[in-house]
Amino acid sequence: MLLYACSERVLNTSEIDIDRITVIFPQERLPFVDVKGGQTSSYEPVQRGVYSYAAIKLDMRGQTLDYPVIDWMGEQPLGPGRFTIKVTINPDAPSRWEQVQTAIVRD
Repeated sequence: MLLYACSERVLNTSEIDIDRITVIFPQERLPFVDVKGGQTSSYEPVQRGVYSYAAIKLDMRGQTLDYPVIDWMGEQPLGPGRFTIKVTINPDAPSRWEQVQTAIVRD
């Protein structure tokens, strides 16, 4: 088992508050709570590496949205460092799959 010196935080770039969000990598789940619109959570340690994308599950406005990753085949951790997953919520998007957009960036 490889261990990385990583940490991850959530930046909520929308105006909608997130009550709870879990960022999911192949071998690790990172829970965060109360990430208000326009705010950033504190960093949480990631033991097995941050990847270029993640599955997420989030609660907002009384509903739960789940965005799984179907295939992690061939993906490798980005290496040590600090990372931010930027989450943008658009409840008016035409489909459920377009309501939440994410991007992981190295800080």
